Amino acid sequence: MAITQAVLQTALQSSRVAGIHPFGGVTYIQLASSVASAVALWAVGNPTNLSLEGSALGTSGVGVIVPTLSKYVLLPNVGVMMQGLISGGLNGPLALSLATAMTTGLVTAFNVSGQYSGISPFVGVGTDRSTTLVVNRATLIALLSSQMGAMMGPGPASLNMATGLGNGIANLFLTGIGTGAVQGTPSVPPTQMTGKTLSVVF
Repeated sequence: MAITQAVLQTALQSSRVAGIHPFGGVTYIQLASSVASAVALWAVGNPTNLSLEGSALGTSGVGVIVPTLSKYVLLPNVGVMMQGLISGGLNGPLALSLATAMTTGLVTAFNVSGQYSGISPFVGVGTDRSTTLVVNRATLIALLSSQMGAMMGPGPASLNMATGLGNGIANLFLTGIGTGAVQGTPSVPPTQMTGKTLSVVF
């Protein structure tokens, strides 16, 4: 199962009660929808915004990291999300609850449904382990600002919220780790090989 806006929205709405101060009402639903839409547009299949670098190990050749045999997971680090919110001027108990809700929702969505894929130019059959290489904060903040404006309307604190969430989400993706299977054409005769891989999230 791959990452979609619907997967993200469901996870973010379910995580509204994860913090000390649960979020109720329409405003959080709109915020969750905005974040789900922005993250799906930003993260999925877009290497200029989010990409991975890894190392494949196995039989020499040329292969592909198979999405359905891969996992891309995020670490449940509320602290890095909170750092992002603080950068946007958001602090205090409600900000911590928001950081907890957002972290819980995004981690749940990606740890259940996150996949990745890329070319393995040196290993034809084997395994890959990747970490996040590129995280484009500027495009994420711009998308969040746009989606929040469309779903919630303009407001004096909207840019602060978009900046804080954008930086926090970017921080969270820097914890991302991928593990996957490489399949392709092995060399003849087969030899053991390690090689660099570059991938995108699905």
